[in-house]
Amino acid sequence: MSLTDLGLHSLALIAYPGLVSILLLGLGAELGLGRLARQPAGAGPRLRLSRPSNLSLAGRLALLLAAVAATQLAAPFNPVPAAERSALLAAVCVAGAGWASWSDSRPDSGRSEREPGGLLLAQLGWSLALLGPAVAAGTFHPTAVAAIAVPLHLGLKAVAGLLYLLCLPAVLLRFSAPPVDWSELATRAALWLPACALGASVLLPPVGDDLAGILRFALETAAIALAAAILCRLLPRGGRAYRLLLLLLAAGTLGLAAFASRLA
Repeated sequence: MSLTDLGLHSLALIAYPGLVSILLLGLGAELGLGRLARQPAGAGPRLRLSRPSNLSLAGRLALLLAAVAATQLAAPFNPVPAAERSALLAAVCVAGAGWASWSDSRPDSGRSEREPGGLLLAQLGWSLALLGPAVAAGTFHPTAVAAIAVPLHLGLKAVAGLLYLLCLPAVLLRFSAPPVDWSELATRAALWLPACALGASVLLPPVGDDLAGILRFALETAAIALAAAILCRLLPRGGRAYRLLLLLLAAGTLGLAAFASRLA
């Protein structure tokens, strides 16, 4: 890797679309849409003040993984070349960041011991929704997957998109106990941009590196984030019907992906 490539990757990791971007946009989403997603409205403890130096090892790992995931997005003017981005790496990093953030929850946050099973199920479904179309396309490059417009692949993306949206609230830890301090809030906020924008990167048509592309990508990501907040209010937490629906959609996504990959 040349010094130029190293500089571009460092810029992507630290500034855009990495750490600085996920924190700024994520905190805005957490403080804004988080109120809409909370059940009941206005619930949750008052956040305690905390210094950045108090961030635990798990919290720092969550921020790092979320930033790495963001560098893989098909965002306009992403310094990382499209040929070097991987939806697989992004999905693994988002899942790892979610577990690191969940494990960083304070003992007094009301964390339920039943949460790991629900989080694992949601992450598996969410990952399948993103990686199923990629496997069918024969590539993990988000831009290449998004560009495929074959009818069978469009049907696969439609089913996968529904599975993705239904799993997204749990992936964002919206079904977990609210954060109790600003450090914990920051680690959860870091999930919003990579988790929501990855759907726009893989399941929706690609955007260009221009002003129109920036506007469209921002609107698509914001719409996905808003849908996640609304679904959090509507979906039952851990209900049998909800889990059965996830399993049916996962089976449909897996079946269509296998069929499409055999025809490729």
